[in-house]
Amino acid sequence: MSGKAWAPVVVALIMAVALFGALALVPQAESVQAAPAAIPTPVSVTRPAGDGYVTFNPFAGTSSIDEDTTSTCFDVGGRSVIDVLYVIDQTDVNTVTLTSKWSIDGTTTVSGVNLVASNAADASDMVQLQVFGRYFCILADVANTNDVTVTAQAIAK
Repeated sequence: MSGKAWAPVVVALIMAVALFGALALVPQAESVQAAPAAIPTPVSVTRPAGDGYVTFNPFAGTSSIDEDTTSTCFDVGGRSVIDVLYVIDQTDVNTVTLTSKWSIDGTTTVSGVNLVASNAADASDMVQLQVFGRYFCILADVANTNDVTVTAQAIAK
């Protein structure tokens, strides 16, 4: 074979090497990860009730009240939340506000959130509260001297 016969082969090889060299210099695209199939669901802490929880009746033994009354306070220091079920039975109209009370020493209390505010009719509900301090009690604040029956049950967990 003559030298001229090899010329197209040599030119093709030089072009192939140049092309592959140029491709090697091109920056590679970063790998992309696909999005999850759905938004991840956050984990909730339900704190189910079971053995070892503190249950109590703050207004035990109280048939009805006609003045502001603070319930017995209960030690809930080792717990993180309290579920409170309350029932308000109005004999005559008397506006009632139930307020959570918290204490560290069992004597000095501070007011927390209202379980129910300005209630003027029969009512019942359940609320969950975060624990603050060591002791928990409920203040029943009444607007007048008409009798009202307040029942509360609570479980600290």
